[in-house]
Amino acid sequence: METLAVIAWKYPIVQSDVIKLRGTGAYEHMKLLEEQGFVLKEKSGRTFKIRLTQKFFEYFDLPSEEAKQAFLNKVPPD
Repeated sequence: METLAVIAWKYPIVQSDVIKLRGTGAYEHMKLLEEQGFVLKEKSGRTFKIRLTQKFFEYFDLPSEEAKQAFLNKVPPD
């Protein structure tokens, strides 16, 4: 959960930055998060860009529609 929190907090983020913040154990965390459908990994140079999925937004519902839109406005388009 802490790794997912870091990804959401620093979003958009690359895998190498997650590893710097969380340590090498985050490789396994991100693998599990990808298997569970909360994040997607896209190749970006020598690392991966970590993207939040729709499942993340549905599961961790924000308290109000304004809060959700404020967060989504910070998310870069596909």
